[in-house]
Amino acid sequence: MSRRPDFRTVCFRIGFRAGRSMESGGVRFHTLALSMFVLTLNFVLIAGIVAVSIERDDRALAGVAEYAGTDAKESEIVLVESRFDNLENSRQFEVHYFTPLGVDAPLPPGLDRWPEPGQVYLSPALFERGADESIAERFGDFEGFISNDGLIDQGELLAYVRPQTDLRVDDKRVDKVIDWGSDGATGEISGIHWLAKQHDFSVAGLIAFIVVALVLPSLALTLVSARIAARRRDRREHLVSILGGMRKHLRWIALGESFPSIGIGFCLALVVMVFVLAVGLDIPVVGFEVSAEDLRSHILLIVGAASLSLAIAAAIVLGLARRTKIRRDSSRLLSDQRLRRMSVIAGLFPVSLAVGVFLPRFFAYTPSYMILQWVGTIGVLLTLPATLGLLTARAGRLLANRGRRRQDAVLLVAGSHLQAQPRETARYITGLAMGLVLFFLVLAYQGILAGDTEEAMQYREYYGTNTILVRTPDAASIEELRAFAAGISEPVEVLAIRTEDRPGSTSSVIASCETLQRLDIPCEKQADSKLDLGKIDALIGAWSSGPKSIVVEDPSEAVLEGATFLLVNPERSQIEIPEVKLAANEFNVIVAVEAPGRGWLIGSMPHYEQAEWVMLFGMCGLAIIGAVSAVASAGRFFAASSRLAPLTAIAGMSSQYYRISAWLVAIPIGLTAVMGTIIGMWIVRPLTIYATKSPGWSTAGVAVGVVLISGIVMWYWASRIAIRDTERWRPGSHE
Repeated sequence: MSRRPDFRTVCFRIGFRAGRSMESGGVRFHTLALSMFVLTLNFVLIAGIVAVSIERDDRALAGVAEYAGTDAKESEIVLVESRFDNLENSRQFEVHYFTPLGVDAPLPPGLDRWPEPGQVYLSPALFERGADESIAERFGDFEGFISNDGLIDQGELLAYVRPQTDLRVDDKRVDKVIDWGSDGATGEISGIHWLAKQHDFSVAGLIAFIVVALVLPSLALTLVSARIAARRRDRREHLVSILGGMRKHLRWIALGESFPSIGIGFCLALVVMVFVLAVGLDIPVVGFEVSAEDLRSHILLIVGAASLSLAIAAAIVLGLARRTKIRRDSSRLLSDQRLRRMSVIAGLFPVSLAVGVFLPRFFAYTPSYMILQWVGTIGVLLTLPATLGLLTARAGRLLANRGRRRQDAVLLVAGSHLQAQPRETARYITGLAMGLVLFFLVLAYQGILAGDTEEAMQYREYYGTNTILVRTPDAASIEELRAFAAGISEPVEVLAIRTEDRPGSTSSVIASCETLQRLDIPCEKQADSKLDLGKIDALIGAWSSGPKSIVVEDPSEAVLEGATFLLVNPERSQIEIPEVKLAANEFNVIVAVEAPGRGWLIGSMPHYEQAEWVMLFGMCGLAIIGAVSAVASAGRFFAASSRLAPLTAIAGMSSQYYRISAWLVAIPIGLTAVMGTIIGMWIVRPLTIYATKSPGWSTAGVAVGVVLISGIVMWYWASRIAIRDTERWRPGSHE
């Protein structure tokens, strides 16, 4: 006697066969596969961030110094002095100078032997990015690369230098190290990678941003995709319920129906995941290189994240499987009471916008400024759904009336649909509008952190770099000074700045009479003569503490004693900082070279570069939100087109679906994208009091373009599907 098949198997087969019969051109199949693909990649992305962060922390610990005690042997000690440097328009990086005192001195991470005096090891990223600035020659003779196991990631900028002149044991700037590696926290100031870790984006903050910008829209896309084109499924679930089917039966049918699309999307994501695990990934826009080895070290975490996304997608599909009646979309207009309620709420929208945009200007630089901005922003977000619903109803009425007057069936159908169901239309475009507003808010607040960079760039562009500061902490020889000056192609004048090493002392400027005359400064030898450094360089004058005493004499002696000196181009043309840094290699001491105010710029560069992460993930999130709106609007269009199929098939009007779909899919999304962008850019205008500028029109154009792509693709696809279904319609098909 044959065994009766289990109900799970029977229901799964019913659903699987139903899933193969693709309704509405298989739009649910493809969109559900896409949502599963995106959802899996987002969960894998979060797991990858955690994995890379753990590995970076481990390598950072390996670079923490263990200092020598009083009983340490000299042969086991290496002297270390750390300095900061930077490439043009880039963040700072550390340059570590080493002098081993014996054969047992510990090698720093990433080296397998000690370089000879004057030799340099660079990280591959620093060598590549600094090629235009001759970075390989800046610190000495380039000998090789720091190995990857000595870098916290492949993009780290780092330099190891063994100076020509050995570091001194009695120098207070020098550390005595007997070993590398620590079991403590990675934030120790002595670490080789301390600066790189300080510049890191907060891992918790990055994950939280990804959850909001990518994961939540992906979940919404999965939810919308699971319900699109559900006419046959609703009838099937209703029939199963009438025949005595329970919820467990409906769930197994739904699982079998969704299994092919979810499985394909999941497998495609696994292919991408395996590829990244094999070769790594260079993330575009931000230029961050993800090591495949780091990811493979946490393969279980990544596989677990992918499995979790599959479980969540299955839970969404199963949660939608419930006993239900066949849904009938009403074509009745909204009641006057509902319209009045929506009008009242929508009337608060311009009030909220005024509170958030215009009112704060009367409370500048007070706590009320930001409070009003936040109150207005929250009010805008809360009243936006009712505003969009009311606008949809009004637009639908105008379209329908215009269609009646012009006897245009397309305008009449599209307008009647929008007028009868404004809340449904507003529901899928509200999320898009809110996403755009929040995107610009995040960019604006990140812009506040990076505002110093923008302002510093403007100052540098305005004032230029016709003056360079050079600091030599130790005495230099006249030969070194002459060789240094000869390495600079532009004509320069030398002025020294000397500060007496005693409390209350003031700085003085030392220059020859010829130098002052070439700089158009009167040569006055009185004892009380003062010089406003703003006459030499406006930015130096802005940063200095008033006029300096001037001493008219040859500055060479002061420079040779270790005084800071200025290189000034008398022609007021630009001095190339990389060239000056390269020429500074002529000194046998460690020299600091920078333009006035340059520290202001490079100190804020990390926030400026972190804004690129916000832009990357924000744009990806907008693309997903645009897809959510497009899929949802297409679902509403399919519901309308199915009712019009008999009429359009008999009348031969199937080609008009392009216009109907445009009014119900593409145009609402396009107008919402423009409206959300304008509101977003407007609502962040008060924040420019704390930043040099708000997100620009180029960013707005990219945001609108990203969203429009989803709307246009879905418009064309939905139109083609509706035309195909109409051409296949036959009397009695009940479709």
